[in-house]
Amino acid sequence: MNINEGLRVRPGIGAARPASRPDTKERLILEIQEAMAASRAGAFRQGFHNLLGRSVSMTHMHVLAKLRVAGPLPMTRLSEALDVSVASATGIVSRMEERGLVARSRDDADRRIVLVAITDGGSAALEEIEARGREQFGRLLRELTKGELVQLRNGFRAIHRARQKLAGDEPRPEGERNHG
Repeated sequence: MNINEGLRVRPGIGAARPASRPDTKERLILEIQEAMAASRAGAFRQGFHNLLGRSVSMTHMHVLAKLRVAGPLPMTRLSEALDVSVASATGIVSRMEERGLVARSRDDADRRIVLVAITDGGSAALEEIEARGREQFGRLLRELTKGELVQLRNGFRAIHRARQKLAGDEPRPEGERNHG
């Protein structure tokens, strides 16, 4: 059973391959990557419409997600994470601050450093957008058969195991090694 059968996307992207070609491991990997790219593109378009309703850009989402994970960041580090100049990052943060998504403060240890932190409003916006995404993904999953859902679940479990295996094989930084 091919879970991509009936997938309606532009030709060549995410579409089921003709049965005459053998399913090699590399061909399957490519087919899965193409299907995921097509799926992400559709989700991105829908998600972007949801963001516009809140006056939150993709850049704002990136900033909010980064601050939620890393905590308050100096403006220079935030600009590096966004791959923009400090002046551009300052403009982005100013617009976000006007919308109540982030707040700026001075570092107590070095008053020259401006820290940017996510606010309760920024966390709420991020949670709302993520909830909409989960809701939309749930609607998508409800379109699958029970058998397809079982296959998908098993596939995600396999990906999780592979990720754990790769993480275990990666050398850890010197400070994280067990000494003893």
